[in-house]
Formats: sequence, C-alpha cells, structure tokens
Amino acid sequence: MRALSAGLLASGTDSGDRVILEQALNDKSWLVRAAAAEALGHAGDESDIDKLRVMMDKGHPAVRYKAAAAIVRLTTQ
Repeated sequence: MRALSAGLLASGTDSGDRVILEQALNDKSWLVRAAAAEALGHAGDESDIDKLRVMMDKGHPAVRYKAAAAIVRLTTQ
C-alpha cells in the first residue's frame, strides 16, 4: 500500500507531496523506496538529484535503477 501511495503521488504538484516522497526514500521497504524514486523522477526537480544520487550506491538493484532513471529524467527536463 505504501508503494502504491508513493506511485500515486507522482502526479501531484503540491509541495507536501514531494516532502512525503522524500521521506519515503528512507522507508524500510525497497518497494516503497523504488516507487518514491520513480515518483520523484516525475514530480521532482533538479533539487532532488542529490537525494536520488545517494540511493544509487546502496540497497536493492531496483532502487538503484529507479533512482538512476529519475536522475536522467530530471536532468533532461
């Protein structure tokens, strides 16, 4: 449910949504962290790149890949 919720926040433009996604980057579940990274790639901006970059060095491979894809998306906007 937390991962689904993070994914749904990707379409939000409210600053509160981004705060929740940033908090979800530190969730205990790798599914939630991956969903939050992907959502920030859609709803975030360049200020989120440093938060995502940290995720590329640790954790589940899906989290690393989603963080990398989010960084690419944010840098090409």
